[in-house]
Amino acid sequence: MGTATTIRAEVVSVGPDGLDLPPLSAPDQERLEGLLGVKRPEILSPLSPDGTTLVMAVANLLEPANRTLYFLDIKTGEMTPALALQSDLLNPDLPLQWVNNDTIRFVQQDAFGPWEILAINRKAGIVSRTQIYPAQEESGEILGVAPDFSKVLIRLYEGNSDGLYTILLPSLKRLEIGRISHDISLQPPSWSADGKRLALVVSAATENHRYDR
Repeated sequence: MGTATTIRAEVVSVGPDGLDLPPLSAPDQERLEGLLGVKRPEILSPLSPDGTTLVMAVANLLEPANRTLYFLDIKTGEMTPALALQSDLLNPDLPLQWVNNDTIRFVQQDAFGPWEILAINRKAGIVSRTQIYPAQEESGEILGVAPDFSKVLIRLYEGNSDGLYTILLPSLKRLEIGRISHDISLQPPSWSADGKRLALVVSAATENHRYDR
């Protein structure tokens, strides 16, 4: 017959009035501060047409949403704060696109709902904002924009299925290119360089195929 073993347990309160934890040692404190200070860089654009500049974001690992934007000169390593982008860039379709060596353009959904195309000149500090929204209330999301900004791909939540549409710019003509069920997830579209063709990969528990338009 085996011998029973008594196990003792203790509940320790760690609230404001509970356990008084000892301070970290100096080496441990230094190590913790180093980990908290680790920054995560993210490239947001291709190289500028002259091959010198990238747009990048730098964020603390513990606060990824609290990021700082920079223009990075890849030849000198200099990082210049992107002040205009910092205030206007919310949730853009990536990558950001260069119009020329000074101007960045991107599409995003603004804080109040409408989709918008922004162009920002980093030297002049001038911003152009074009809003795109339906005349009647609709619910949906931006899936991507063609590299030449000739069309925007959107998904609208409609009835028993979702509609996939391209909005042609600047005419604003809307073309339906397909329909998918609500439970299907879409990967970001891949566009041809001229924006005339795009490929979408869709996935769901029961479906896994490709739309090519």
